[in-house]
Amino acid sequence: MDLGVKVTLKLVSKLLTVAVIAFLLGFVLGYEIGKESYTIESYTNNIPASLLSTLTMNETIEAGIWRIGILSVEESLCMKYQYYGGWEYYQAPKGMKVIIVGALVENKGFEDSAPFSVIEPPGPGQFSLPTLITNTGKRYKAVTEYDIRGGTLIKVYVLDEEILKCAIPFKGSFGIVPVSESDERNFMYLVPENEEPIKLVMVYQPTLNKPPITFEVSIRRK
Repeated sequence: MDLGVKVTLKLVSKLLTVAVIAFLLGFVLGYEIGKESYTIESYTNNIPASLLSTLTMNETIEAGIWRIGILSVEESLCMKYQYYGGWEYYQAPKGMKVIIVGALVENKGFEDSAPFSVIEPPGPGQFSLPTLITNTGKRYKAVTEYDIRGGTLIKVYVLDEEILKCAIPFKGSFGIVPVSESDERNFMYLVPENEEPIKLVMVYQPTLNKPPITFEVSIRRK
């Protein structure tokens, strides 16, 4: 076989190999990039009426084994959090404020379970952590204990009367709720001082692959 033909065949073989690899890589990357990521908006935009439940603070959310009631809404420039038996005090960054929502959850199931998932989307039988919507239409995710100690708020080391007076307690977000019992905890949000809380939005993922249900709870203060 002529040397030039051999070189041409080798070149064609290499080009075919590169093309196949590029196609496979492009397919994999395209699949990953094309996957829809979970956002609260993906469940709250264009929701059929049968999958949207709108409530107020004096009404009870019922889904699966859970009964949830929103009890209170407080706001301040600072908060306190009980950590290993003692109180730690934190203040909001400049221009921001803390909003703490009190909630009561009852477990009507057959085992100790966690009502809310910090992972999105929530697993079967769980709720997403509620998203806060303000009067500007902006959405804010809940601040967890990990966020607090991770520097989202500013820790106050020297306490004065002003801090002690303004600090509202944060009881911590929901973990495991024992079967046939109720647990009262909080959801906390960090928002600009000039915005007002309007509603909470949370998504419940039923079991047996049923479509998710979105709950909107009005928390507008009069």
